[in-house]
Amino acid sequence: MKILISADMEGATGVTWPADVEPGTEQWQRCRRMFTSDVNAAVAGFFDGGATAVIVNDAHATMRNLPLEELDARAVMLTGRHKELSMVGVPVVLVTGDDRTCTDAAGYGPGVPAVAVKDCVSRYAAVCRPPEVTAAAIRSAAKQGMTLAGRVAPVRADRFRVEVEVDAAQLAQAAAIVPTVRRTGERVVAFESASAFDLVRCFKVVCTMISSAMEQHYG
Repeated sequence: MKILISADMEGATGVTWPADVEPGTEQWQRCRRMFTSDVNAAVAGFFDGGATAVIVNDAHATMRNLPLEELDARAVMLTGRHKELSMVGVPVVLVTGDDRTCTDAAGYGPGVPAVAVKDCVSRYAAVCRPPEVTAAAIRSAAKQGMTLAGRVAPVRADRFRVEVEVDAAQLAQAAAIVPTVRRTGERVVAFESASAFDLVRCFKVVCTMISSAMEQHYG
């Protein structure tokens, strides 16, 4: 059984604010070690559960965050940009992040193991568990998640709808330039796609437009 790990950094152990995940900062250098610990714990757990192959997709920012030399040797890593589906494209069998991420995951992945590596206090603060604690929890949950691998059917629908809420009005305005994307609120845009494949591709364009409209100090 082949497993894909989509590894984004905001939900990693110890991460609480932007400098923790901005490539090149001192805090990023520190936090990428804990990020790697989370990933390696998931790799180990999936192999514990019977995985035959694991590919890790480095999915954060420049997509060059995980040190290859520190990756579990049984896994391989997809690193760098650009990738057609960016971060995703498979049924979910494990979710890790903060407690609110785990609560949200219950809505789209009922029954899927979820590990809270930290508890949200505010936008830039969290009660964090040490890496040795989160690694053990992630490894155990990944092993449990293997019981779902190959048994979770992909979501199929005639139409897929995406709604994106941003934190500044000009970002929604920028996103609405994309064909098929409509502004549904001052800070909200939405679009529909005929397939999950098209959904992800359109979402990537929306995110690019939003990023291009962000101001350095005010969002």
